[in-house]
Amino acid sequence: MAVLQPAPIEAARQDGKYALLCTDPRLSAREVVEQYLGKGFVEKGFRTWKSGIEEEPDRHRHRRRVRAYLIVCNLACRLEMALRWRLLKGRVKLPDVGAYQERLLEDLSRVERAEVRIGAQSRTRCLNVTGHIQDALRPLKTAQLLEEKPREPTPAIV
Repeated sequence: MAVLQPAPIEAARQDGKYALLCTDPRLSAREVVEQYLGKGFVEKGFRTWKSGIEEEPDRHRHRRRVRAYLIVCNLACRLEMALRWRLLKGRVKLPDVGAYQERLLEDLSRVERAEVRIGAQSRTRCLNVTGHIQDALRPLKTAQLLEEKPREPTPAIV
């Protein structure tokens, strides 16, 4: 015969206990718990990636698409970290790096590259480059990144 306990005592007995549903019958109880506990790390990683690159949720089921999605997220994260490292190396103070990076990327999104040809000469020009963008690129030591450059003539295909 079961002894009925008051609701608060019964609720306290259940504290910290969870039911986990697993669709893979090959996993042991321990493996299910380990998979569940590892989920937070992966989700936090995705949340960090997506917050920096403003990515919308994506739900892929095919292995190839999931892998491609992870590669793109990984590349975006690595580029973002490389930019942060270059900013810190360029003497941008740590508390200012996030805002500096955000503004720089927003400004750079307006820059357009155009190839101008006059006769046999060809030049690459960057349009919409402001003084602010050039100043912002100096700590990165990449101010020459947006300079006009003559293009090498492409050899004729015979």
